[in-house]
Amino acid sequence: MYNLRLVKFAVLAGLMLSGACKPKPLKLTLAHNSAQTAFDLPIDTVVQGAISTGESVVFLRVRLAQPQMLRAELPAVRAVDSSITVFHPGERELFTIDDNGSSLPEEIYPVLLPAGDTLLRLRFRAEEPAEFRFFYRVFNPPSDTEREPNNTPETANAITGMHATGFHGPVYAFADKEKNRERDCFSKSPATNDAVLVSAKLTGVEGVTGAVSFHDAAGKEIHREEAGSAGAALETSPVFVAAGTSFIICVASARPVPPSSRDYYDLTLSFSDLSHRGEAEPNNRPENASRITADSLTGQISTQQDVDYLVWVNKRDYPVIVNATLESPQVAVLRLEAVRKDDVALVFEDSAVAQEVAENIRVEAGEQLLLALRVRPKLRKKDFKPAAYTVKINESQFNDDSEFENNGNAARADTLVDHAQKWGFINPPGDVDFYRLKVDAPVERQLVFESKIPCKVRLEHLRAGKTIAGNTALSNVKYSALFEKDDLVRVQCVGQKPNPPERAYRLALVEP
Repeated sequence: MYNLRLVKFAVLAGLMLSGACKPKPLKLTLAHNSAQTAFDLPIDTVVQGAISTGESVVFLRVRLAQPQMLRAELPAVRAVDSSITVFHPGERELFTIDDNGSSLPEEIYPVLLPAGDTLLRLRFRAEEPAEFRFFYRVFNPPSDTEREPNNTPETANAITGMHATGFHGPVYAFADKEKNRERDCFSKSPATNDAVLVSAKLTGVEGVTGAVSFHDAAGKEIHREEAGSAGAALETSPVFVAAGTSFIICVASARPVPPSSRDYYDLTLSFSDLSHRGEAEPNNRPENASRITADSLTGQISTQQDVDYLVWVNKRDYPVIVNATLESPQVAVLRLEAVRKDDVALVFEDSAVAQEVAENIRVEAGEQLLLALRVRPKLRKKDFKPAAYTVKINESQFNDDSEFENNGNAARADTLVDHAQKWGFINPPGDVDFYRLKVDAPVERQLVFESKIPCKVRLEHLRAGKTIAGNTALSNVKYSALFEKDDLVRVQCVGQKPNPPERAYRLALVEP
């Protein structure tokens, strides 16, 4: 089904083009080289004039009875460097269109002009005499339209409602030959004095990959997201706004694909309270991690360099075992990490089928579990697309039968008591689990490992840091020996494949 707005704008563009081709150009015969001698442009007019060698200027005047949108074109002329400057009111400069190069066209993308007189200054630097053509057209603006200049946080348009409309301009804007990415900025103050989360929806425009950035009141960028492809709509993650503060949101046209539409975009804001089950940007550092306050949290990795930190707090007065599950349509490009204080991060890449799972993590009473989500480092840049995700938390009371992570080295070994068992996981692939044996005296015992994990299981018996013996078998292993107090057992899988369907095992110390 066609987008009605796109159809209307296509009709408008067709009228503009037909207006540019059919009317006979008005030829300028007098000098219009100052604001006082500016040529008064009739509506929807093509004008033609002479360009002298060296530098020359032509002033044109547009008279509007009400605010209207203006679009103008100054086609390229060989060996001529040109620019367009817009003044309103009087001789106050609004903005300049300048490609800072010779023989390139200039275009004023749709821009809202206030009622009254607007001056347009055409400036030329020519290597030889030539002629120019200039066309402009005005039309009624959509509601809540942006007002130029608004390319910086300092010049942002204040919006009183929750909606703004704008036009994607050229890829770059120039000011005194300084090249900056063209964008439209809007400032907003929440109606409440409480801290909130703000999200934005940006409609798609054909041929343009839209991008939205959030800035604090001082103009510092705190979060940025980009649409997945040209013409696609964008819905951002919630961004945290502190109590009593305002924020700035900017819209840019990233990577336009010619020919791009002159259609307008709609930017719609929405607020939610902090109990929202979604991440809150920025959360790219452990200290500003998004809090998981329920049993799940949703978010999005929006760029290849984006990192989302999430924190879950054990509010019980006893230790618990936590399983954290990462689900995403693009789980193959993401990596889940569990970060413990003063410890190395546990990486759960390729830990399960169609998901990533951090299992059996012991969290003490009042302790925080920090999770990190990022793009896998080996992913090629061209293969990345913004990835939505859900992290689910499942907690259970700690018991002596459960292995707890991290027990990947001798210093952090879990405990296996005589005549007891442990339920554990070889997770992620390559995981190594250490157990310290608790026996009252040297005793003959059998160590039993049972699982359905499709790999070659290896048990190693260590004492005083040295390997005494080992045993290897497929899935199930039995090993009998004389065990002494504080002996260690190392459990690992050899040849375990990525995304294993089975990860659980039972380890028991029993009578031979």
